[in-house]
Amino acid sequence: MSRKVDLVVLHTCECECRRGKAKAVARYFDHVNVSAHYIVDPGEVVAYAPEDRVCWHAPGVNLRSVGVELCGYAAQTWDDPLSESELELAVALVAGICDRWSIPRVWLENPRGASGITGHRQVTNAYCSGRGHQDPGVRFDGPGFAQAVAAHLAQRTP
Repeated sequence: MSRKVDLVVLHTCECECRRGKAKAVARYFDHVNVSAHYIVDPGEVVAYAPEDRVCWHAPGVNLRSVGVELCGYAAQTWDDPLSESELELAVALVAGICDRWSIPRVWLENPRGASGITGHRQVTNAYCSGRGHQDPGVRFDGPGFAQAVAAHLAQRTP
């Protein structure tokens, strides 16, 4: 692959967490000046851009990251059945990204100069003095998500 990726950044689309929303968000991305590599809803993962392409999703880390949009809101709790289904798909997706790019399966509260999995909120805090996006939200269990990614990869390893 033509660029060095060492970070996965999770976002929320600030839309309903329901089936079919990932395709709707992809259509929206076609008409705005932002993008991400993947969009996940409870029923599917939409690949929006190749991982070796730079997408505009998190100022400060765009050149070194893969962006994953989760259908949902930063204020949600992530513990309902639709969110749980979506997170299962996201864990498998991020596990594959980490495997392809040799990204550590750790949650980063401060992604500045570090490799791993993080949220848009953490990027905002590290690169924009906390002014900007706060997704995937304070109720999103980032460390638990990273542990689930590591466990998913451990199950695949013989």
